[in-house]
Amino acid sequence: MKNLLNTFVLVALISSFFNVFNANAQWLDSGTTVRLATNTDNVGIGTTAPIAKLHVDGDRFLLNTTSTTSSSFINLASGGSLKIQNNGGAFATFAAGATNKYTLGSTGGFVCDFEVNGNSVFNKNVSINSALGSLRIGQTTSGYKLGTLNAGQDLTFISDNNGTTANRVTFKQNGNVGIGTTAPNRELTIEKAGAAFANIKDGTREILIGADATGGIVSVMTNHDLILRAGSNSEKMRIKANGNVGIGTNAPTQTLHVAGNALLVGTTTFDTPGTANNLIVEASSIDPMMRPTANNFGKLGNATNRFFEGHFNSLFVGGIQITSDAKTKTNVVKIDSASDKIAALRGVSYDYIPEALPGYTPENAERMAANTQNHLGFIAQEVERVLPELVKPLDGTDIKTVNYTEIIPVLVEAFKEEKAKNEALEARLAKLEALLNVATPADNPTKAENTKTTVAPVAKIAKGSVAQNHPNPAKDVTSISYAIDENVANAQIVITDMAGRTLQQVNITDGAGSVNINTNNFANGTYIYSLVIDGQTVESKQMVVSK
Repeated sequence: MKNLLNTFVLVALISSFFNVFNANAQWLDSGTTVRLATNTDNVGIGTTAPIAKLHVDGDRFLLNTTSTTSSSFINLASGGSLKIQNNGGAFATFAAGATNKYTLGSTGGFVCDFEVNGNSVFNKNVSINSALGSLRIGQTTSGYKLGTLNAGQDLTFISDNNGTTANRVTFKQNGNVGIGTTAPNRELTIEKAGAAFANIKDGTREILIGADATGGIVSVMTNHDLILRAGSNSEKMRIKANGNVGIGTNAPTQTLHVAGNALLVGTTTFDTPGTANNLIVEASSIDPMMRPTANNFGKLGNATNRFFEGHFNSLFVGGIQITSDAKTKTNVVKIDSASDKIAALRGVSYDYIPEALPGYTPENAERMAANTQNHLGFIAQEVERVLPELVKPLDGTDIKTVNYTEIIPVLVEAFKEEKAKNEALEARLAKLEALLNVATPADNPTKAENTKTTVAPVAKIAKGSVAQNHPNPAKDVTSISYAIDENVANAQIVITDMAGRTLQQVNITDGAGSVNINTNNFANGTYIYSLVIDGQTVESKQMVVSK
């Protein structure tokens, strides 16, 4: 009975085993391989409900050793990452997360090594760090974005153009960058056979910088201005699209428009295309010069656009024209007492004092001294007392100047006044001579032999004479010399003004002598003094008073 019961239990267990085995995937053993009976069966390790061909529930599932402490394994983590690691700590990680996608390296630094036929062709450290935003080759310092620390090696970018491989960009160890060259000698060198250019573009604005067979080129490729800035990014120079150049202005209206001071060193030529009539400005430490290239050409100003004034030490001209049209003048008044004004002027010769002249410097002392000797003219302060309208101060100084040109009309009127006086005197003299001829009888004529002409004795007609006063012009006292016959009853020297009014009369005796005339009470001007004998005017002369 007992054996029967044991047999029944054994049969039940075997039946249960086969029932269970039949309910799950079945394994087949061919002697060399073990496999599932069908390709639809799943295998589970650590799970009773595999959902894939091989479903492993747990971290470490494959080791290359029987040691349970080995670090060489293939790990399928529960978070969905796959890690392959060896005993040295080097690993490769495949991750499904959003942060780390793929990692090659080790815990001590990233390593990527490729071998061809057993030889390493790339065994330098490579790091791609998304947190730092860097790609590091040959070093692990986090401060580098892209670079190499290999001694003696440059960083070069290479590309292929239709099967032709060439270095495109080279970063030298000294920091120089070359585009089109592996030997840049500047911080940035662009090199290309024929022509090399750099193009910078922003929307419709585009600038081209480079060089070709014609030379260096900076070009704005569109209809915009070229602007040069400096000093706090402020504009200093602008080249307009129409070709006008502005310095100190952003709106030049001429081919060259400078807003501010300009310094031109050397010789500057202003050329008129197609002609030989150019203007040259020559800079010199001794004699700066502005001149035309052809004789008798060129003007300074014109009828409508004149220079207001000019300052010269010497002026050499072929002619001077001064505006004098009647329609440009008003308040026209004749110059009176012109003779008195001219008589009051004192013409002098003089030398200039170089140190006192405007514009004197020790550097040009010798040059200025060469033109300071032997001049003729007036003293401005003296002219100012007589003709104040002709004296003006030099701009910005206390040096007085004289308008010599405007003395000419005073001279003309003075000449006319003197001419009228002379004509009046000649008329008076003619009357006196006529009276003398009548008063002196010709009862004792001297007859020239073989002639009928009768000549009155000169001595009897003259009766006396008077000399020119000295000094003349007179300032305070002047002396008048005279000589009269002994038989003269009375004689006087009579001083009159130009209108004939008697101002002073001095009695004189016979013989020769002189009288001193005090002119302090006389105004500046011209006067007549006459020798009067026995009531008759014998001789008259002019006297000028100038104080």
